[in-house]
Amino acid sequence: MGADMTIAIAKDSRLSAGATSWCDEHSLDADARTALELRALLARVDHLEISQDTVDDLEHLLPEDPEPSAETLRAATRDAVIALNGYRRDVTSVFIAKTWWLATGGLSWGDTPTDAYDLILLVSELEVTERAVSLAEIKAAAVVDSAAAA
Repeated sequence: MGADMTIAIAKDSRLSAGATSWCDEHSLDADARTALELRALLARVDHLEISQDTVDDLEHLLPEDPEPSAETLRAATRDAVIALNGYRRDVTSVFIAKTWWLATGGLSWGDTPTDAYDLILLVSELEVTERAVSLAEIKAAAVVDSAAAA
């Protein structure tokens, strides 16, 4: 029995045109934009409706837990979003069919081929990055950021 090539992909959330324009108007640098995008994605995770069926379906992606719950899955998804934010050696972005995708993979002998593999599967399965980060989400993240700074 040999190794299999396995690949995990998820849409790579980008800022919408409106969100990008707003960031430009406020002269936000790349680090500030990345921080706001991360807050917006974490807010999405916090508002996910997670059923027990979803928990059961994705249990194999969760840390060892005798009784996995929606909150366990939410926490794991938050950790995945944070871990995938920024540069990683085991993740690349590719542009296919007018869409940016996060991708990772490699040879597998029954295990995960990269550290990011399960993270990308989790984010993809829960559709956290399925759509661009909207202007409303960026503004909400900026309000949270302003409140935290005060």
